[in-house]
Amino acid sequence: MYRLLTLLSSYRNAILFVVLELVAFFLIINNNNRQRHLMGDALFDMTSSMSQSKGSVRQYFDLREQNEDLRQRSTDLEKKLDEAEKKIQAYEALLALDTLPKMSIDSLLSHESYIYIPARVIKNTIHKNYNYFTVNKGRLDGVVEGMGVVSPQGVAGKVIDMGDHYSLGLSALNVSFKLTLQAIDASGESFEGNIGIYEWKGGDPRYADLTYIPETVSLQEGFAVLTSGFSTVFPAGYQVGTIYSLGKQSEDGFYSARIKLATEFHALGNVVLIGAEHKPEVDSLEINLPEE
Repeated sequence: MYRLLTLLSSYRNAILFVVLELVAFFLIINNNNRQRHLMGDALFDMTSSMSQSKGSVRQYFDLREQNEDLRQRSTDLEKKLDEAEKKIQAYEALLALDTLPKMSIDSLLSHESYIYIPARVIKNTIHKNYNYFTVNKGRLDGVVEGMGVVSPQGVAGKVIDMGDHYSLGLSALNVSFKLTLQAIDASGESFEGNIGIYEWKGGDPRYADLTYIPETVSLQEGFAVLTSGFSTVFPAGYQVGTIYSLGKQSEDGFYSARIKLATEFHALGNVVLIGAEHKPEVDSLEINLPEE
């Protein structure tokens, strides 16, 4: 206390000067309309600026919540679209079975069901031969090994490992990533069955290769390339890319094509993890198959 009094005593003249200045300033503002209005305008501008800054901060956090809501709604729409495509396929099958006109549409619907988990990519590589990415969802969010990963544009990869809160994805830009594909021509007609194998052989992250295309399949530049559904990783119909150029036919009766990828891997952000609920049962059956 003594030191505080000593300190105040040392600066008593400066303190008295500041107090008198404040009193004089108050008297000037209080007794002069022009100065009072100027001060009011200054305070109003300052308050407005602070309110604007506060509103910007609030808007930023509101945008994050809105973005999360849009991601969830996008996931729900993805699920509904998948269910709608199954019903369309079932109707097509029903039309082909004209000998059984009373068959219920529900009896033709696939019993396969999928779960969809929205996530955000927090780490990603694209310039290596073996590229991976990390997403901010893990085991506690329902993620399991083998889930497919799609971006808003198309296929991005699949989950190969996970922790409680994060998961590691094998990028489609990885020389070990393989996927059977189908194609759709310019009129929207799809080719029966899978028409080739997706392979990325390194280099340009904008392109990949479609290999082992049978010579009986006549592809053209611009045809869309989609997932075939002949796996437990991706449902059928997810965009992979478009045919960019065609290769020459080899002696074994196959040829290859260059694909321009739909997914922009350099800007990979919001993704959806897709898991087939029947996958564990299928895997348990296939594990006992004899090796070739």
